[in-house]
Amino acid sequence: ILGHLSSVYCVAFDRTGRRILTGSDDCLVKIWATDDGRLLSTLRGHSAEISDMAVNFENNLIASASCDKVIRVWCLRTCAPITVLQGHAASITSIQFSPSAKGTVRYLISTGADGTVCFWQWHSLSLKFNERPFRFTERSRPGVQISCSSFSCGGMFLATGSTDHVIRVYYLGSESPIKLAQLESHTDKVVAVQFCNNNDGLRFVSGSRDGTARVWHYQQQEWKSIVLDMNSKLPGSSVVPVEDKAPKLNVTMVAWDRGDSSVITA
Repeated sequence: ILGHLSSVYCVAFDRTGRRILTGSDDCLVKIWATDDGRLLSTLRGHSAEISDMAVNFENNLIASASCDKVIRVWCLRTCAPITVLQGHAASITSIQFSPSAKGTVRYLISTGADGTVCFWQWHSLSLKFNERPFRFTERSRPGVQISCSSFSCGGMFLATGSTDHVIRVYYLGSESPIKLAQLESHTDKVVAVQFCNNNDGLRFVSGSRDGTARVWHYQQQEWKSIVLDMNSKLPGSSVVPVEDKAPKLNVTMVAWDRGDSSVITA
């Protein structure tokens, strides 16, 4: 598919799989038909690169985040603009709709290079967004960025990773979001977090530039983790001489298999 004028770093499917969404450094979001690659719509309004996109679970909204510090929300059916949300003082690094569907209250969350996490509340029937988010400023020191985020499959918990090596866990089951935990086991930037796919346990995996991933699970009212070291050798593999050792490995991506029995890192 050709259509953007610059690099494309954001790609997503809608919830039916019939539409592909692309976000580009040309400041545009485009919607394509999956079956024949036909361009269905171009969404304009951002003034800088698209950094992330999300589709809500009812499959009627698309949200885009940009380096222009702005979130734009469109109707996925008509492609009409719904709202413009401004709550960050720097580029937005990730955006997620919560899967939780209690009553008519929903949440969209965004994380930023300004070290903040914003919880945007919206109404599922009127599609009206509260323009003032619940905001958490997580700057343990100047320059800290929140780099990644992931919701639990039920949408009650959010995990974020940041450049200060800290993972933070938030809870959305109260009247307003609350921070539950700060996990400080990594020794370098946390660049990836991902909750497991199923609801049989509260587990997520984190990946860091310290060369490890950690599988976290909630047990006896605390978060515990198992370390996955990228430098570990498989059983039976040959030992590499010290002088031939490769440079330090970074974990840049993490994922679960569909049944949550395996973790994949890159």
